[in-house]
Amino acid sequence: MDKITYRGWADCYRISNNKVALIINASAGGRIMSFERNGINVIYEDSNQDGLLLGDYLEEKFDPDGGRFDYGQEDKTRYLHAQTYMGKWTGKILNSHSLQIASSPDLKLGILSTRTFKLDPNTAHLKVIQTMKNISEAQTDYFFWGRTLVKLGGMLFMPLNPQSKMQGQWGRYVWGNPVVYGNDPDDKGVVVKDNIFSLDPETASWEKYGNDSQAGWMAYGYKSLLFVKKYRYFPEAHYTEHYGQTNVFYTNRKSFAEMEPISPTAFLKPGEEFTYEEDWYLLDYPPCSEKGFDVYTATKFIEDMNA
Repeated sequence: MDKITYRGWADCYRISNNKVALIINASAGGRIMSFERNGINVIYEDSNQDGLLLGDYLEEKFDPDGGRFDYGQEDKTRYLHAQTYMGKWTGKILNSHSLQIASSPDLKLGILSTRTFKLDPNTAHLKVIQTMKNISEAQTDYFFWGRTLVKLGGMLFMPLNPQSKMQGQWGRYVWGNPVVYGNDPDDKGVVVKDNIFSLDPETASWEKYGNDSQAGWMAYGYKSLLFVKKYRYFPEAHYTEHYGQTNVFYTNRKSFAEMEPISPTAFLKPGEEFTYEEDWYLLDYPPCSEKGFDVYTATKFIEDMNA
C-alpha cells in the first residue's frame, strides 16, 4: 500500500495486488476514485473536479465523481450530509492490503462513520465494511446508500424478485410533483428475460430505475471486465427507500451510470452502531468486450462464484 497524491488530493491511498488496484481518496469524502484491472478503470472520473474539497462543494454544489458512499433517504440527508460526503477523512493503514478511514463527527447527520477496505492479497475481491455510529442525543434512522459511478459503454444487470410487489418487478422514477413510479415495458434500454433485469445506460428512456431484488448482487459488464457488487439482504429488516427498493440504477445517458446498493434502515439509539458490507469483484470476462454480451450466461458465471 502506498500513500499518494492523486488528481491534486494529497491524502490518497493505493492498494494493489497482481490482479487489481484501487485508489481511495481520504481528502474528500473517502471515495474510491479508481478500481482497475488490465489497465481498465471502471470508475467514472471528471478531471474538472481535480483537487476540489469540501469548501468547493459547499460553494459550487457540484455532484462528486468516483465511487461514492452516502446515506439515505435522499430527501432527508441531502442538506445534512456534506461533512461526511465530501469532507476530510483520517486514514489508518492496517496492513499491506487493508485501510481504515474515519470521518470527522458529522453533527448535522448525528453520525460518525468508518470504512474499512480489505483487498484480498491474491484475488480480485475487495471487501468494503461501513459502520455508522449515532453520536447524537436522539434516534437516527438512515440507510447506507452506495453510489458508485461507472463509465458508460457497458450493461447493468441483476436478478429480480419473483415475489415482488412491484408491477413488472421493477420501476423507474418519472420526475414531477409528485414523482411517479412505475415501469414501461417499451423502455428501449430495459430487457427483462428469465427473471433477469438488464439496462443499457446509454439507450435507457429515463434516468433512475430500481427494484426490490433479494438476490444480493448487481453487476456491470464493461469492456472485457465484469464488475460485481455483492451485499447481504436482510429479510426481516426495514427497507425504507421508495417502494422497498434494495437496488437503484441511475444514468445520465451521456457520461456515467450509477450502481446503488441500499441497506436496511438502521434505527439507532444514541451510542448504537450499524455495520453493512459490500463485496466488490473485478473479473476478467472477455464476452463483455461486446456490448451485446449474454447477461444470462454472465449471471450463471456470477452465481457459480458462490459454489
